[in-house]
Amino acid sequence: MSDASPSRRRLGIAAAVLVGGVALWWVLSGSEGAAEEEVVEDVALDEGRRARRFDGRDWRDVEPPPRGPSSAERAGRSLGGGTGAGSGDDPASPTPRHPSGVTVGARDVYRAMTTYPPDSRPLEPYRHHDLIDWNQQQSSSLPVEGDPLGTTYLFTADAYWVLGETPLTCWLQVSQEDEPVEAEVLQAWARLDARRGEELTTAQREPILLEFQRDGDRNLTTFVPAERFADVRRPVNVLVYVEFTYDGARTPVRAALQALWNPPGQEPARFTGEFRDAVEGGSLVVYVGVEVTEPGFYNLDANLWSDAGEPVAWTKWRGDLEAGVHEAPLRFFGKAITDSGTSPPWRIEQLRGFRYAAERYPAVQPMDPWDGSYTCGATLEDGISEEEWQDPMEAERLAELERVEAAGGNPPVPLESFLGNLPPAQRAREAERYGVDPNDFTAEALAEIELPQEAPEGI
Repeated sequence: MSDASPSRRRLGIAAAVLVGGVALWWVLSGSEGAAEEEVVEDVALDEGRRARRFDGRDWRDVEPPPRGPSSAERAGRSLGGGTGAGSGDDPASPTPRHPSGVTVGARDVYRAMTTYPPDSRPLEPYRHHDLIDWNQQQSSSLPVEGDPLGTTYLFTADAYWVLGETPLTCWLQVSQEDEPVEAEVLQAWARLDARRGEELTTAQREPILLEFQRDGDRNLTTFVPAERFADVRRPVNVLVYVEFTYDGARTPVRAALQALWNPPGQEPARFTGEFRDAVEGGSLVVYVGVEVTEPGFYNLDANLWSDAGEPVAWTKWRGDLEAGVHEAPLRFFGKAITDSGTSPPWRIEQLRGFRYAAERYPAVQPMDPWDGSYTCGATLEDGISEEEWQDPMEAERLAELERVEAAGGNPPVPLESFLGNLPPAQRAREAERYGVDPNDFTAEALAEIELPQEAPEGI
C-alpha cells in the first residue's frame, strides 16, 4: 500500500482541479489576450538562461536547475487517468481515477467557457485573490530542500507594486509541522533589476544590505526604496534576498522575492475621479476619467460589488491612449451581473492600471490606484441582459477543436475539474446538464475527496 496520507491525496485532487481550470482557458487564447501574454512573456525569465546573481559578497553566474513536473501537474495526471495498478503514468489508460468517472470533451469546455467574454466574468472571492487583494504578494510556504525535519519557510512582502515613496515590508517565517521555528538571518540584501530601456548607473545597481528584526514568530525588515536607491527615474524590479539558518539546518537556506517599484513622479497617467455609467448592449459600462502624460498601450482593471458588499464581476480594458484627458469604458458583462444574484446599486472598487512599455524591462509602468469607489446609477430595469456572450471567432475555434481532436489531441477533462472551476450559477446549470449535485463540486467539497490508494511499483 502507498504511504500517502488522506490529507495529501485530498490536496492532490484540489491541485489537479486547479490545473484543470487553468487548462480550460486555452480555448479562449487569441487576439484578445495577446497584449497580456506579451507582458507575462516579457517579465518571465527563460528557465535555461544564465543569470547574474549577487551572493552577498560577489556576483556570480547561476545555471538554473532543470525543471521537473510540479506536484500539481503530477496530481493532474493522476486525477485524469492511470494504469490499472493506479500509477497515473499512462494518460491514455481507460481507468479513471477521478471519483465521478465522467469526462467532458473540449467542445463542451469551450461552450461553457464562452458563456462570458474573456475580459469580464463573475467575481469569486475564494478564487480571485489576485483581483481583489490585487497588490498582495501571492506567496506560499516552500519546503527546505533535503531537510529531514520537514521544515518549510515563507518569505513574502506586504505589496507587489511599491509606488513612489511607499515603504516595503518583508518577512520570513520558518515552520516545522505547522509550528513556528526561530530562524537566524545570516545576511540579507536587495538590488535593482532593469535589463532593457534606460540603463541604471553603477551606483544604482549596487546592492544594499538589510537588517531583519525578530517580530513575534517571524523575522521582519522594512525599507523605503526611494530612500535607499537614489535618483532612479524609471520602473524597476526590486529583488530581495535573505540567507538564514535554524536549529537542525544542514546548510544555510537562501530565499528571494520580487517587487515592482515605480519611483516618485514616474506615473504615466492618473485617474481624474470623474465617472459616469450607462447600460449599453445589455452590459453595464462605467466610463472612467484618465489623464495621460505618457501615451501608449494601457491596461485598466476594476471589480464590481453590490452595495451590501457582495462580489459581482470583474472587468479589464486595454487600448491605446494619447496624451490628454480621456474616458476609458469599463464594461461589466450583463450575464456576469445577473448570475451574481445581487441587487443594485452596484459600485466599482479596486480600480488600477498600468502602461505597457515594450521598450523596457520591467514592461509594466504602474498608475497610482484609485483609492475610492464609484456607485453606479444603473439598474436591472435599464436593460442589463441575461444573454450569453457570442464569441466572434466561434466557427474558427470549433473547427480548430475538431481538427485537433481528429489528430488525437484535446483529451477530455474530468467532470471535477470542469465543474469545480465554474462560477456558482454556471456550475448549477452545468451540473443539471450532467445530472449531478452542484454542491458536490464546490472547492470545499472537492478538497475532501480522497484519491484511491496507489499500488507500489512491481506489484
